[in-house]
Amino acid sequence: MHAPPGQGLIQQEAMADLYERYWFIVLRTIHQHISSHEDAEDVLLDVFLAALESNVFFNLVEQQQVAWLRRTGYNKAMDYHRRRTRQPLLSLQDDDETLFADEERSPEKTLNGKLALRHAHFEVTPRTFLAHLK
Repeated sequence: MHAPPGQGLIQQEAMADLYERYWFIVLRTIHQHISSHEDAEDVLLDVFLAALESNVFFNLVEQQQVAWLRRTGYNKAMDYHRRRTRQPLLSLQDDDETLFADEERSPEKTLNGKLALRHAHFEVTPRTFLAHLK
């Protein structure tokens, strides 16, 4: 079953209006469960995307839509925590001492070594430099 012509545009405009009016309420709901502002904003966008993709959302009255948005925000915040517990994120700053116990294999040393090899085989002259830029 296809939507009538222009129906998608009407839904997008209605969603933009809802977003303008209720984004802060939904974000506050999400922030109660996710402390990172960036992650909470990502979840907020997921909530409104889910609403836009929903088959029933636009059949609800406005109070029901707000309740749907808040409940979906809560559910997506819980999904966020489930993903984090299954796939914990590691901070590279915490483990930087152990990542490169062999300093000769650190990214900086590897890159410097590759650059040294490249420059050993390639003499930079004004002509080769200009030809490389083209």
